[in-house]
Amino acid sequence: MRRLLGLALLLLLVAACGRKGALMAPEGLVPARVTDLLALQRADALQLSWTLPGRQEGGGKLTDLAGFRIVRHEVLPPAQECTECPDAWKLLKNVDLEYLQGVERVGDRLFLIDGTAKPGTAYQYRITAVNRDGDAGLVSAPVSFRVQPPLPQPRLTVVPSPTAIRLVCDAGSLPQGKSPAGFTFYRSRKGERLPLTPLTGAMLATPSHDDSGLTRGETYLYAAGVVVRNDGELQESPLSVPVEAALALPD
Repeated sequence: MRRLLGLALLLLLVAACGRKGALMAPEGLVPARVTDLLALQRADALQLSWTLPGRQEGGGKLTDLAGFRIVRHEVLPPAQECTECPDAWKLLKNVDLEYLQGVERVGDRLFLIDGTAKPGTAYQYRITAVNRDGDAGLVSAPVSFRVQPPLPQPRLTVVPSPTAIRLVCDAGSLPQGKSPAGFTFYRSRKGERLPLTPLTGAMLATPSHDDSGLTRGETYLYAAGVVVRNDGELQESPLSVPVEAALALPD
């Protein structure tokens, strides 16, 4: 009996010596939950955007992020609504970070357009980060949006000078009771596609912007949008007809 007790004690000591700190639960090794999922209506489509998580759920550095799984729920009338029903959430898209088909990356933020959303319909979206082993993190809180009829297309005027190009957006006739919450301006080089993010990084409170720091002799493509607020949700108009411009020659 003493020999058996001694052997058991020896095995416990060996196990204890090989342990290097507290064990991490498997759920702590998955990508952290996405906490900044946003929805914005652009023309007649919905744009989703979110930031890549840089940490695991347990706090460790995330080095094996593979992509995301995005699901969508079409909100039903109260008597029929059931967000916990098995078929309530439909897969919208699996995002592969190595092959961003239909997704645009700007820094650590991803942008996705849902062009299948229907006007007058309310939707909820959720997103889950997935690592290379296929392990999914915690699902994000849902973000909701009701699709509104598209706003009128604004008009963009460009006024080149030797040092900058002034952009002026005319909102036109907005629906009754609506006023601009902001203005967005987009720029690309001639022959390239306009980006999904404004050149100022966010909408502006004023309808004009001086675009400086440009390359002389380069031709640029510009477009502008008007943003209104509907029950706390932001809606951007269709972009204006694109306009080409270049810096004016010095006097």
